Amino acid sequence: MKLLPPSTKPPTQKIRRLHNPKATHGRYGYRAYRACLRWEFGFSCAFCLLHEADLARQGVEGLGVTGIEHFSLASTHPESINDYDNCFYIRND
Repeated sequence: MKLLPPSTKPPTQKIRRLHNPKATHGRYGYRAYRACLRWEFGFSCAFCLLHEADLARQGVEGLGVTGIEHFSLASTHPESINDYDNCFYIRND
């Protein structure tokens, strides 16, 4: 039984976000997006695809095992630090 294709390719079009939270400001304003990002990414890490339930049985809130990462780094692109489309829900290592 063959379930997976022999290879996969990244999407050719930008992934459309379903949430549109209020714009934030300040160095850490993007943290207000956390709840929307959790839903946006199906409570899973955008990179490794592990679900929150795989990280901690009792839930991940307050444990510091998940966070927010930026596609365009905050250190090199400070103007896009609070851009919702620049943020991803991730597992902290």
